[in-house]
Amino acid sequence: MRNMGWSRLILAGLLMGLCLEEAVAAADPEDMSVPLSLRATLMSLRDPGRSSKPGNFDPSDTIRLREADPRMMDVKHQLRDWVEARLAAAGRDADPAALARQLNADLQAADLFCEAQAGGPDRCPDDGGFWSGVGFLAPVRLEPVADGALLVLRTGIGIRCGTDDSAYAYQWRDGARRRLWQSEQDIQLGKPYLPQTLQSVQISAPDPATRARLMLTLGHQSWCSSNWYPVYIRLWQVADSGVTSLVDEAPDAYLARHDIPILGRLTSTEATVEFSAGGFDEATLFHGAVRHYRIDGGTVTRIGPAALTPRDFAQEWVKIAWPEALRWAAPNVNVANLQAWRKKWGKDGALGEVAATRHCRADPELWQVEANFADTAPDLGQTYFLVRWRKPDRLQMVDILSAPRADCDEADEAADRERSLFTPREWGTRSSVLDKKPRPVSQAGLPCSGKAYCLPAMAPRRRRRAFSLMKPSASFWL
Repeated sequence: MRNMGWSRLILAGLLMGLCLEEAVAAADPEDMSVPLSLRATLMSLRDPGRSSKPGNFDPSDTIRLREADPRMMDVKHQLRDWVEARLAAAGRDADPAALARQLNADLQAADLFCEAQAGGPDRCPDDGGFWSGVGFLAPVRLEPVADGALLVLRTGIGIRCGTDDSAYAYQWRDGARRRLWQSEQDIQLGKPYLPQTLQSVQISAPDPATRARLMLTLGHQSWCSSNWYPVYIRLWQVADSGVTSLVDEAPDAYLARHDIPILGRLTSTEATVEFSAGGFDEATLFHGAVRHYRIDGGTVTRIGPAALTPRDFAQEWVKIAWPEALRWAAPNVNVANLQAWRKKWGKDGALGEVAATRHCRADPELWQVEANFADTAPDLGQTYFLVRWRKPDRLQMVDILSAPRADCDEADEAADRERSLFTPREWGTRSSVLDKKPRPVSQAGLPCSGKAYCLPAMAPRRRRRAFSLMKPSASFWL
C-alpha cells in the first residue's frame, strides 16, 4: 500500500547527528551583518527560467524535482556559522527570542526571504500548484529547551514545494556555547535526497545515572500535490562519549488528518509518537498509529500501544513485519493460522470496506473488526479480526477468521470513536480532515479512557481519497 520505496530510500539518505565539542566562534564585533558569501550563494540559485512544472513526484529523482543543488549545503553551513557567531557574541544570558527577531530582521534586510521588502510581491509564487522557494530562506528559530539548559537552532532553505529544515543543539560549557548535535539532510548529486520539514525538536532531561540525554526530531516529507508522504521519526542518545542514532524510521503517513501531522513526547527513558498511517479502510485510507519506544542504555524496544482502538490496531498489526507481529498477539494464539493469513495478505496488502466494530458478548475484552476485501483481494474475501482490548490502550491480536463469531454482535459506537494520546488543542484547530468544519483551538479534549482522549466526532465516512495542496496558503479540504 503506497510503498513508494521509502524504506529503501531512507537507508540511503545521509542524516548527520554529530557530537561537536568545540566552542562556536565569536563574530567580529565590527561586522555582524549577513555574510556576503551567504547572499551570493542564494542569489546564484535563483533562476528566472525555473517556472516549468516538474510533473508527478518521483522518489528516485528528488534532486531534480526539488530543484536541489549541492551549493545548498554551503547555504546551510554559511547560515549556521553566522548564527553561531552571533550567539557567541551575544553571550550566555542573551534572550533567544529577541536574538531570533534581530537575526530575521537582518536576513529580511538582506533580501533573503520570499516576501520582498517594503511590501513587494511574493517571490515564491504558486505556479499552478508547484510553488518554489529556491534561493530563499525560512526564518530562523532559537528555542531554549530542557529547562533552558540547551538551545536549539532551526533553519530552513527553500526548495520546490517546501523547505529543507535543519536543527542544531548547543550547551554552555567551559565558558562557551558548544554545538553538541545536528540534524541535516545531505545533498549530493546521484544520491537520494530526503528533505525534511521539521515539526518538533525535543530533548529529554539527563538520565540520572549516565547523564546522557535523548533527542527526538519529528518531521515529514512534502510535495505540492497529495498528502501521502512519510513522516520522519528520529531518536538519538547524546552522551559525553558521542551521539548514537537509536531510531530512524520513515513510515507511510497521511499528513492532512490534523493541522499538525505528527506529535510526540519524550522522557529520559521513553519516546511516544502518534500520527496517521496508511491503512486498509477504503473509506479513509488511514488510521491512527502509535510508536512507543522504551530506551534502556543504548537499547531500544518498541512497546505498546501500537494503536488506540480495535479498528486502528487491526490496520497497524497487518503492517508490522512477521514474526515481530507475534509480539502484538495474545498468548496461546493459533500462530499457524495468523501466519497463513499474513502470507495471503502479502507485501502490498489490499483495501476493503470496514464495518462497524462489534463487541463479543462471551468475553468483555474481545472485539471483532470486519473487513470485506472481496473486490480487491478475493483470496482474503470477508475477514474478521478478533482483537483483545484491555482499556485504555493494551490491544492484542487474538485470531483472524473467515466467518464471524456468533457472539460478536453487540454494537459499540464508542469503540470506533477517534482516540488520541494528545488533545485537540495539541493537534491544532482541525480535529480530523473528515470534520465538516474546523474546530476551535480552545476545544480541549476530555479523557475518555485512561490516558486516551476522545477527539470530536468525525463526519460520516466518505468513500474517496482526501486531497489537498501542501502550500499552507493554498490548501483545499475535501
